[in-house]
Amino acid sequence: MRSIKKEYTPLIILLIFSAFIFFTGLGNFALTDPDEVFYAETAREMQVRGEFLTPYIFGEPQFEKPPFYYWLVKISFSAFGVNEFSARLPSAIFGLFGVVGIFLLGRALFNKRTGFLAGLILASNIKYVVLARACVTDIILCVFILYAFLFFFLGYKNVSGKKPYYLLTAFFLGLAVLTKGPVGILLPGAIIIGFLLFTKDIGRLRKMPWLSGSIIFLAVSLPWYLLMYKAHGKEFIDMFFGFHNIIRYLEPEHKIGDNF
Repeated sequence: MRSIKKEYTPLIILLIFSAFIFFTGLGNFALTDPDEVFYAETAREMQVRGEFLTPYIFGEPQFEKPPFYYWLVKISFSAFGVNEFSARLPSAIFGLFGVVGIFLLGRALFNKRTGFLAGLILASNIKYVVLARACVTDIILCVFILYAFLFFFLGYKNVSGKKPYYLLTAFFLGLAVLTKGPVGILLPGAIIIGFLLFTKDIGRLRKMPWLSGSIIFLAVSLPWYLLMYKAHGKEFIDMFFGFHNIIRYLEPEHKIGDNF
């Protein structure tokens, strides 16, 4: 019993520290960033309409992001009412998940002390704190990619029991794509391949469970896209993929981002 307490004491300390930072006064100020208003209003309108599939804003379908974050905010609104605290609650909860994930990754890469320090640094990082206290999708995407990396590394490190870990990687990549679109697999996929190239272990790709992993990834990420195409057709394809996932990556949406 004492050894169990000793094992998890650093994590408990991290969770208490992080919860204080992420949750204190979470609903005490108005939604400020335009993105906060955009996501909260979309979730509110989906809740009012009883809509599960199509995100709506100002009474019209909008195809900027997949629905996972809106689903989380809808659940929060249903449980705690439509207010600033409810709008930001999913981000704060996932902020805690991120601290747990970085602790586990640091412990797997090095040791428990490193994991604890990594969690402490992450939980006190200003940018991370801001995102964990805001009604935006970024923290959710960050956490799903983090867990994809965590389970990839556990599979990479533990050769004998690698398959379940790689399947969990596929699961979290699917959730990332359901949260923010193709970037949820393109970015971590490029990083994983870069890692294997750097370590001169690209042959490891042949040993991964591609078929079962692909089935899990597609089962998580694909149904919403197919249903949206069935409901909205070419308009969804043009706006979601054409504008929001291609043009907006090639051209700045705002003047402040008009640089390399």
